[in-house]
Amino acid sequence: MAFSIIFINALSLKYEEGEYPQNLGNKTYFRYNLYFLLYNPVYKFMNIIVYPPIKSFYLSKIGAKLGKNVFLSVDEIIFDPPMIEIGNNTMIGSRAMILGHIGEGKLILKKTRIGNNCLIGTDSVIMPGATIEDNVVVAAKSFVPKNAVLKKGKIYGGIPVKELKN
Repeated sequence: MAFSIIFINALSLKYEEGEYPQNLGNKTYFRYNLYFLLYNPVYKFMNIIVYPPIKSFYLSKIGAKLGKNVFLSVDEIIFDPPMIEIGNNTMIGSRAMILGHIGEGKLILKKTRIGNNCLIGTDSVIMPGATIEDNVVVAAKSFVPKNAVLKKGKIYGGIPVKELKN
């Protein structure tokens, strides 16, 4: 874990929002891939241990913005920590996937924001650019499309998500 944190920060591998060609000659695309090579094996190993405070600490040291009392369950997948913001008292369910990138002929990196006091259900997928406001519940096995905005205080579910009730 320390090796990964040191190299990601010493080599300034964190990346910014934008659209980048998918070739290793592009500086950002190269940094993105090197970051992933240093981050992913450590994070997968941490999912075996399942001690949420350590995972939160690790993610925050490599670029994620996590609030207080964020609970990461078992086998959740947080791709692209520099693109992820999660507010206070939020719970991410088992095997939920939160992405900050998508490949559509090019690498597109966009911030994904989850507010305070949210619950992201088991096996949900949150695509890049999504904004989930405060006090939102995303039901298990739901799909939040890219750039979607889930409004404060509501419950969402389905593929793609739709409001279930207030």
